[in-house]
Amino acid sequence: MVFLEGGQKRQRNQKRGAGSSLVLRKRNEIWRALDQKLAALGKTDADAFSELMMDQDVVLEDVAIEEVREIARAADGVVSVLQKESKAKQRDENVAAGLIFELEEMRALSNGLQRRLRRDDHGKDTAKK
Repeated sequence: MVFLEGGQKRQRNQKRGAGSSLVLRKRNEIWRALDQKLAALGKTDADAFSELMMDQDVVLEDVAIEEVREIARAADGVVSVLQKESKAKQRDENVAAGLIFELEEMRALSNGLQRRLRRDDHGKDTAKK
């Protein structure tokens, strides 16, 4: 979601204005509530913050294929950023280990989203025949 927000800011800065995030528009209320909870926990309870940030699954219901495509593009963007960061020279070993873990997790998410898109696209092709 943070990557999607960054994309919206980049678009506004470039004055394109077109194509604001479908996911953010549809899920704004849920995202804001989660973001506020994380911000509060970050100030008061590091363990609870870590649990919510890293160990909880986020499940979206009734996700349109357009949203899946947007989320997949965002996941690919995060993978790209993490790859660049993990290759940066003079990294602390702990930072590098954390980045590699995040990169592996994001790759798994991206791969799962791509499989879903292929499955959904295949279903459309079959239905057309």
